[in-house]
Amino acid sequence: MRSLTVTLLLLVGAGPFVSKAAGNELEIVATAATAAVAAGSADRRNILLGELTYRFQLRHRCEAPLTPQSIVLTIADTHEYIPAEELGEGNARRTVALPPGQIPPIAVTGFCAGDADGGRLLTLTSALSATASLHCGSEDRRSVRYAATPLDIVLVCEAGGSDDTDTSD
Repeated sequence: MRSLTVTLLLLVGAGPFVSKAAGNELEIVATAATAAVAAGSADRRNILLGELTYRFQLRHRCEAPLTPQSIVLTIADTHEYIPAEELGEGNARRTVALPPGQIPPIAVTGFCAGDADGGRLLTLTSALSATASLHCGSEDRRSVRYAATPLDIVLVCEAGGSDDTDTSD
């Protein structure tokens, strides 16, 4: 007998890890990425995901006399450099598109197999992680703070069509 647990929460901010040391703070809040999966006939299959888009809120603070110089945000092989002029007053926002092929195929059992109507959802909790570094500085001093957060992927079963993302034999 097959069983499947479906989570119906689409855009959940993953639990952030907050780095608070020596007065400098960095917090990452992220939404889940959504990936469409075409209905297939295989019960177990490896799915290659297309582009995954994450929206981030980066809350930051540097202890005086230090000022924010930059934040570097990293997911897999994608690195986003956010210069000081784009950091805002303690709150920076960034959308990051993770290109296809940066993560290996996802093995899924019992999801979207033979679903003619589609619409089923499956949340892959903590499938990836994002790390960030806040660079604070003054004329004579530099400081770096790190933070990380897990990233979720929500798979959405689409009705009909061929399954181009299936890599199983």
